[in-house]
Amino acid sequence: LFDAAGAMAFDLENAALAPRILDLALAVLLFPLEDPGSAGRALSRDEWRAFLAAYLQEAPPLMRAERALWPAALEYMRLEWGTWHLTEGVETDPANLGYLEDLLTLDAARYALP
Repeated sequence: LFDAAGAMAFDLENAALAPRILDLALAVLLFPLEDPGSAGRALSRDEWRAFLAAYLQEAPPLMRAERALWPAALEYMRLEWGTWHLTEGVETDPANLGYLEDLLTLDAARYALP
């Protein structure tokens, strides 16, 4: 859900309100956990570009402030959710462990905004 400026999203699962740039960062980082075909790694640069193109086709354009905050949002969500997966969410599935290793060594340039 977006506000009139297109900048906010509601997290209905956790009953929270956060800037949509955090939601986008969370989606790109956790998407592979929802797709068995991506098991064992985070999205590749090409997969990210396809994901982002589809997102931007449906969502309002990213604002200048969102673009400026993108690296911080990505790092925050990587640390927040990566830490959660390491401490509470990890499963013994070797593919999930490979995903965590990729997440821990992730070069943020892989998810650059155009």
